[in-house]
Amino acid sequence: MNVRIHYGSQTGNTQELAERIFFYLTKHSVKTSLVPIVEADFNDDTVQLFILCISTTGVGETPADSKSFWRMIMKKDFSIRQIPKVKAIVFAMGDSSYKEYNWVGKQLARRLETLGAELVVPTVLCDERHELGFDYGADKGIQSLRDYLISNDSGNFDVRLPFTPRHSLAIADSSIAPNELNAENQSAENCFIGRVVFNKRATSEDHFQETRHLRFTLPDGIHYSAGDVLNIKPRNPPNLVKVAIDALPWDVNLTVAWKEDASLPLSLPMTIEKILESEVDLVGIPKRSFFQILAEYSSDKMEKDRLLEFSEGTDDRWDYANRPRRTLAEALRDFPKSVSDLPIEALLDIFPLIRPRPYSICCHSREYAEILCAIVDYKSRMDTPRVGLCSAYIRQLEDGDVVELSISRGTFNLVRNAEYIMIGPGTGIAPFRSVYQDRISNVRSLLFFGCRAKDKDLYFGDTFSKLTRLNAFSRDSTCKKQYVQEIIKENSQLVFEKIMRGCIILIAGKSKDMPDGVKNAIKMVIAKSANMTGEQANAFLSMLQDQGKT
Repeated sequence: MNVRIHYGSQTGNTQELAERIFFYLTKHSVKTSLVPIVEADFNDDTVQLFILCISTTGVGETPADSKSFWRMIMKKDFSIRQIPKVKAIVFAMGDSSYKEYNWVGKQLARRLETLGAELVVPTVLCDERHELGFDYGADKGIQSLRDYLISNDSGNFDVRLPFTPRHSLAIADSSIAPNELNAENQSAENCFIGRVVFNKRATSEDHFQETRHLRFTLPDGIHYSAGDVLNIKPRNPPNLVKVAIDALPWDVNLTVAWKEDASLPLSLPMTIEKILESEVDLVGIPKRSFFQILAEYSSDKMEKDRLLEFSEGTDDRWDYANRPRRTLAEALRDFPKSVSDLPIEALLDIFPLIRPRPYSICCHSREYAEILCAIVDYKSRMDTPRVGLCSAYIRQLEDGDVVELSISRGTFNLVRNAEYIMIGPGTGIAPFRSVYQDRISNVRSLLFFGCRAKDKDLYFGDTFSKLTRLNAFSRDSTCKKQYVQEIIKENSQLVFEKIMRGCIILIAGKSKDMPDGVKNAIKMVIAKSANMTGEQANAFLSMLQDQGKT
């Protein structure tokens, strides 16, 4: 059986799952290919089974790398082959703390069935919020996949083939100069180079949460709109680069190149040291595939047994890697004999590529872009504090530093000179500053903002003077302690009047419970002001969503 795996991933988890399935099937003699979901072709009659791995991001959104695929498959005139019938399995990745948990995967499965495809096993729901991670659901789905293949006499699950690297590298000719980042040139497709204009703290020095406010220059021809997103490609912390270099058996000054056509968005040749510094993620938590691949090469029985335990089980791996937030670089130190057996060819199989991190643009200018970034820095049982890859990189940037950037379109439904209700606690205020500076919102608009205290984290306190800004402070001893939801309800008549005038509601913020809490507050406002039942208010809010008003 010829199996094709497609993936659409926002954070990398779904791609990691797709690679894990690919690794499993190829090890058991199943002919398998792994391709981004944008290249899906359901009319290819050489494929007997399609495996589609796709995540839900934000509030029921498709991942950025899958939007063109989603538009294509949702077109009314889109069709797939009927003879032979398309057979498929959908692995849906999501976070169960969101109301729209796995919405994209579920919708994709329904759409495929509507088009005439046969789902050979029920949609596999993988929950990133589960105490054992998304592997808990994925394991069950892979078992169902295995059972299906066995029932169709495909694969040999009693025998394991030797591991072959997917992204095979080779030592480059010493006469070939390695790629170097050139500040005058674009660094990669859709990317450009910006320079740091300023990097300053946006919270008070005595506040526990450090947030940075940064401005980057934009080259000529690069433009963005209000509500758009700036993607920043970070580099690894120097201390973890050193950990990796000390652990790995290779001469990091060597230059490597592709053995054959590249299947990853990485421009080679490049030195191993530079790859470790700026191309592969050393901060991330080691996934199952890390232990599987390392075990494949290990010649040390004790270490190999432990690696196999981590690659086959979930609880032990979770205790070792996820709970203490152990990094990939640190994991290398724990298996020195196995790492010494690792060939250079497997470098890009064992380490994932660094993914750019998205930040809402918080200004409007043709010359520069600004962001707010909350720094991730906390303690675990490990010796050193845990940090976020991108926020640690951002924290150390200095004026004039060169940064790799790209711009993605935002998801807000914006109408120029319209009336808005903007709700953005914490760094969620960022895109609304862009909306305000671009004069998209008119003076009758409302902004609801929430933070801890006036003198700690009141972002852009001197902005938004031409509209009504209502602040909620949850930890300020000088005023009433309340959250955004509460000041929405306190101003229910004002909010309801604006809704009835056709005001557009925009919600932004990272707190997982905040969007649902805000929507519940708005439902209560509607129910109270219009004398509706909760069910009627919910239907009214759903109608507003269908009309693009929220």
